[in-house]
Amino acid sequence: MAKRPSTGRAALFRGKIRRPVSLTLTPAHHAKVNRAMKRLHLTRADLLGLLIELHADTVTVPWEEC
Repeated sequence: MAKRPSTGRAALFRGKIRRPVSLTLTPAHHAKVNRAMKRLHLTRADLLGLLIELHADTVTVPWEEC
C-alpha cells in the first residue's frame, strides 16, 4: 500500500507513537494551553511534547527540598 501524503501541518516531533494520555487540568491551565497553541501555531500534542522535551528533566515541586 502506498503512503499517502500528509494533508495537515507538519508534526514538530516526527515518529510519535499514539498512546492515550489523560490530563486533568484546571480551567486556567486549559486556557494557557490554548493560548500557547494559538501563539505558536502548534497542535495540543506538539505543544505538550515540546513542554516535556524542554522541561521534564528540570521540573521540581515547590514543597520538596532539592
